[in-house]
Amino acid sequence: MEIKLDFIATIREKIKALREQLKNPDAPLISGNGLMKQIGILGVAASQKAFRVQALGDIKWEPRYPNQKSPKFNIAGALMDWKSGRASPKNNRFQDRPALIDTGSMKDKLSYNVSGPLAVKWGSPQSYASLHQEGGEVSIPYDDATAKRIMEWLYKKPPQKKKMFTGVLRTNKVKTGLSGTTNRNDYAKHVRPLIFNRVWEQTIIARPFVGVTLELELDINRTIKTFFDKVQR
Repeated sequence: MEIKLDFIATIREKIKALREQLKNPDAPLISGNGLMKQIGILGVAASQKAFRVQALGDIKWEPRYPNQKSPKFNIAGALMDWKSGRASPKNNRFQDRPALIDTGSMKDKLSYNVSGPLAVKWGSPQSYASLHQEGGEVSIPYDDATAKRIMEWLYKKPPQKKKMFTGVLRTNKVKTGLSGTTNRNDYAKHVRPLIFNRVWEQTIIARPFVGVTLELELDINRTIKTFFDKVQR
C-alpha cells in the first residue's frame, strides 16, 4: 500500500517552506528517504496491531464463519490439514478466533519498501494476503486420498478401550483446544459435504490489515513534524 497523497502534499509544503526560509530557492531537495522509512515502520506496526486486536482501526474483523451454526469449525483450514496428510485437524480449527492467524506467516512477514524520497509501501508478500485484505472467492481442490482421511476422521471410531475399574467405554470425542472436548458427530454437518466432493468453494470475508487508521494518521503527522523540526535546526 502506498502512503496517502495528502501526507505527500504536506511533506512537499514543508520542503517548500524550508527552502524559502533558507532564502535560497536553488537549495538541494532534502531527501525524504529517511522519513519514508519511519512512516513504513509505523505502517507495519499498525498492520501487526490489526492481527492482535482483530481490527483495523474501527473496522472490526468478523470471526471465522460468522453465520455458521454451532459447533464452530474452520472448514477450509481443516481441509488444508487433511490435504497436507494430517489425520486430524489442528485444535484451532474448532475455534472462531483469532481470525487470519494459523502459522502466523502473513503477520510475521509484514514489511515496508521505500521506493523513492516520497514513496513508501507496506504489506505482506504472501500470495493470499490480498484475498484476505479485500475478500473474494476461493476454490480448494483435493484428491481421493484427502477425502478418505476426512471420512476416516468422521466415521472411523478410535479403539474402544475400557477404562480401568469403571469399565466405561471411551466416547468418540475430539479436542478443540478450548476448555474441553466435543462429540465428533456434532461436526458431521460441516464435514460430510467434503466427502462427496473434490473441490471446496467459499467466500472469504474481507479482513483488512493494511490501511491508514486515525491513530496511524496522527503518528505519521507527528513523525513528519519531528523530521522537519530537526532539519530546520
